[in-house]
Amino acid sequence: MNQTGIRIAHETPPPGKDRKCSAWAAYLVAFLATSLFVLVWNFVVLSFDRQDDAVFSPGNRLGFAVIIYFATGFFPGLILLSLPWSFAVRLYRQNWTYGIMYFPLVASFTLLLVCSALYARAIQAMSLAPPYAECLVSAVEKQGSCFICSGIVFGLIYRALAEVG
Repeated sequence: MNQTGIRIAHETPPPGKDRKCSAWAAYLVAFLATSLFVLVWNFVVLSFDRQDDAVFSPGNRLGFAVIIYFATGFFPGLILLSLPWSFAVRLYRQNWTYGIMYFPLVASFTLLLVCSALYARAIQAMSLAPPYAECLVSAVEKQGSCFICSGIVFGLIYRALAEVG
């Protein structure tokens, strides 16, 4: 730090105040917490659909939430996130001036792009092959807010566990 107490961009963290835990462990915990967040999100969304209350039990809704998680692209999207995430972490460690919102913004933007593309591909495969652009718009309309919020959760958990606060 300089004399004013402001961290300089190229400065490394002080000794003993390096990362809080390994990056892989933080990624795994963030992965699991985000997966739970998405399952709860989709369960709650399915529970608000009042016209299906008489037909579907809470167990059925949980089953549908799991199907949405695995079949529509969120699980593979979290796995594919590891590639751009390693680049984002490396960029962050080279320039410490980024604020607390760096990881949540990067994760939410990346998850929105990757998961929407995978979700659109799943919609296109399940229906009578509408144009991919229409499927992509439908994916963002249906799950876009979930992807953004889950990215924020992922980024905050990762930053809290792996990086200097």
